[in-house]
Amino acid sequence: MRLVLVLAVLLAAEAAKVLKDPSEMALVLDEDEFEAYLDEWLEQEQSKLPQAPPYSRGCTFKINGDLGQPQPVYLRFDSIGRVHRYLAAEGNIGQIHVNHKEPVVIACPEQVIQNVATTREVATAICENNNLVSGAGWLNGNRAFGELTCSAHLRPVIYDPNRSCWNGHSVILVGYNVTGIFYQLYGACFDQNLMQSLYVWYDQTPAHAVHQTRVPRPSTWQPETFFPGVNLNTLYTQASQRNVLGGHVGQELAGRYITRTNQRFLAKGHLAAKSDFVFASAQRATFFYINAAPQWQCINAGNWNRLEQKLRARIAAAGYNTVIYTGTYGVVKLPDQNNRLVDIFLSQRQVPVPLYFYKVAYEESSQRGTAFITINNPHLPLAEAVRIADEICEDQCRRNSDFDWLTWEPDRVEIGYSFCCTVDDFRSSIPHLPRFQTIGLLY
Repeated sequence: MRLVLVLAVLLAAEAAKVLKDPSEMALVLDEDEFEAYLDEWLEQEQSKLPQAPPYSRGCTFKINGDLGQPQPVYLRFDSIGRVHRYLAAEGNIGQIHVNHKEPVVIACPEQVIQNVATTREVATAICENNNLVSGAGWLNGNRAFGELTCSAHLRPVIYDPNRSCWNGHSVILVGYNVTGIFYQLYGACFDQNLMQSLYVWYDQTPAHAVHQTRVPRPSTWQPETFFPGVNLNTLYTQASQRNVLGGHVGQELAGRYITRTNQRFLAKGHLAAKSDFVFASAQRATFFYINAAPQWQCINAGNWNRLEQKLRARIAAAGYNTVIYTGTYGVVKLPDQNNRLVDIFLSQRQVPVPLYFYKVAYEESSQRGTAFITINNPHLPLAEAVRIADEICEDQCRRNSDFDWLTWEPDRVEIGYSFCCTVDDFRSSIPHLPRFQTIGLLY
């Protein structure tokens, strides 16, 4: 029945040629339905962006249209001939430009490149013109760049650099290994005792304005070795949530707290959002449990999703080159059958349900940054949400025209009471954020 509902919404929208803003569906669609709807909406919104003409010389690859799947990893050389970074789009127009005769590494780690004359796991393609590349010894003549795919979807890797973050917790990096060299996509500061990432970090620039659409999601999220003895795939089911919560607050109340009504159940809340990464290979690397925390679905699809979309668009429009820190803090407390507030975990004192989700956007060149925070508890009275927000920092977004681009509904507790503050004010309450200096807000 639910699948029929979301299909009906999409078909009706297709007939009308417009999809509603996803935040309007926050209390209607469940986790999987909402993600399908969001993907369709993002594709619609990206189609409205100005279409830049191809470059007159060299190769032009459109993010949507010229890249195949299962997708390889694409790497670019630096000025002295070293492979050193992922291929990236130019500006915020959704196009990649490669100079005539410039080499690009195409890699399918532990797989093989398809549609080639000679089997290779890694090869160097040479830009010829338009979307055509050549490859001496492994391609017969020129071939469209997007036809060079992998034999299967790649598996991203977890890398332990043997570094620590706040309070001695572990740094974990996610990316791809190509010929023995690790290329990072994002990192996490992970608390092994609580089985919780305090935060993740990654770059966000104008090049991230357009991302590949119609990217198939992995069939399941991956725990790797960081959640021993805990079956997260089971814990995130609503049946398990009601059972675990029943042990905290009593079964009757658990049935009220975890319900499909208004999407009040705990979803796998991405920290580094899938759509914050351009390429399919990078998007699929966001489905590790170290990149998720329990988030009420009505909030995940509500103000939190709106922040993700609006912040990415603002960074692109303003030309900012930022690092994003996305993390969690605190533990949700709910009244039990005796009206006592108890901490809520998905497991026994592990995998806490965070009270706060936050994003800190920081631009090093200007030393400006802003912390955006959403309270992850739709069951709070408004007055209580205001009180615990005031405990964190003084809000800088309300009645501030510099943030008119952020069209969330911050006072709606049922989709996530939200606010923003200076980085220094934020750090005074949430100390695990890495140290960097700011001299003003980023807006």
